[in-house]
Amino acid sequence: MRGVRGAYAATVAWLTPAHVHGGHAPTVVAQCHGVMDAAFLQHPERLVTGPPRVSQLPTQVRINNAKDQTAVIG
Repeated sequence: MRGVRGAYAATVAWLTPAHVHGGHAPTVVAQCHGVMDAAFLQHPERLVTGPPRVSQLPTQVRINNAKDQTAVIG
């Protein structure tokens, strides 16, 4: 099992924090897309929804959305 720093995050295109914060995310996403394209060309019957789409990196990632937080007074 990976520690927190090496864990993959599904909400950030399955990248590790090191990929995202180290500036390697675009390269990793492009490499993954190349592999998926090759897989689709070799076995299109396995990807029934059509060719793979490039994962877009979110502009923000939050643990809790600001709209979900309520102030507790007292």
